[in-house]
Amino acid sequence: DAGFPHSSGRQDEGFGQMLEVIFLTIAVTFLTSAQPQTKEPSDGPLIEIAATGCRHAVKPVDRPFLRELLDIERKAGWPLKHRGLLLASVCREARLDKDIAKCGDGGKSCGILQARTWIVDRYGIDRKDWRALASTYLKHVLSLKRKAKRKCPRKFDPLLVAQAWVASGPKGHTCRYSRHYGLLKRWKRKLRWTYKR
Repeated sequence: DAGFPHSSGRQDEGFGQMLEVIFLTIAVTFLTSAQPQTKEPSDGPLIEIAATGCRHAVKPVDRPFLRELLDIERKAGWPLKHRGLLLASVCREARLDKDIAKCGDGGKSCGILQARTWIVDRYGIDRKDWRALASTYLKHVLSLKRKAKRKCPRKFDPLLVAQAWVASGPKGHTCRYSRHYGLLKRWKRKLRWTYKR
């Protein structure tokens, strides 16, 4: 035995370190899972509120169309707190009808957002291609956010001001919100009341 030093002390030390690693791993996993997760709400309730709360909507309401509009918002990086503004805009402008053929203002405004010809000149899109129009509309609103922030007092949300400029014309770039946003606010109030439980 004198020629072979005992190794039990080292084995015990290694075993203790292994237990410590396992314990720390379990603790970190538990603490991470216990943290409140920011979960994006389901689109379903908002789609239902829009489908039932859009006055004069073309029936039956095409819910997959509404879901795709929300997907376009998501892909554009539209903020979660204003989710559904595209739905409200399409409600007011086209009665949630993706196949709208009518052009208003003597033919000057066409498509699901009744867009003017400037959007064709600037972005080269077909206004009756509703996917292209919706994504381009959001892109243009986002591009004006910095200008709205520069021109308007801090009490105004610059994104909503930019959306008002695109929806109904800049009108001297006054700081205001659109009727589309007013409709969305009413929907969100109804959403909170209906699904509060």
